[in-house]
Order: sequence, then C-alpha cells, then structure tokens
Amino acid sequence: MNAKALKTMTEDWREGRGYVHTYNCKHIVAAKRSDRAFIVETLAKAGLEITRQAADGLTVLIPESGKSFTLRGAVYNQPPYQDL
Repeated sequence: MNAKALKTMTEDWREGRGYVHTYNCKHIVAAKRSDRAFIVETLAKAGLEITRQAADGLTVLIPESGKSFTLRGAVYNQPPYQDL
C-alpha cells in the first residue's frame, strides 16, 4: 500500500483508522521496530499529520479532509519512563 492509496482510503475516518492501523502493522513487522518514533515517521511518510501524542495513543489528521482520529492500543502507547 502506498501513501497515495492510504490517503484515499482514510477519507472516511471510521474506515481510515482501520486502514492506518493495518498500514502501521505491516511496516512494524517489515522493519521489526515498534517504537513510537518509528510509527510517527511511518505516518508522516504516508502524508498524515500527528496532531497529538498522548500516553495512550496518537491523534492523526488527514490534511486533505481536515478529519482526525485517534489510534489507541498497546502498539501506540508511550512506554513508561524508566530510570537507568
């Protein structure tokens, strides 16, 4: 799935959330990385904008439509801070 196809599919935010999650999961598996920075970078390369990074998810804006939605779940959670 390329970035142009992803943007077209996300015009309906309810369906878009599922498409974006699937898109992310495919990239996570291929790259064997699941850190938040990688996910944000992947979404940016797809032409989506992250408007908010909360501890439990990411809010994504589709620039063409002005619609936004929140991605939640374990993969989008910010890992807790740990002292080294």
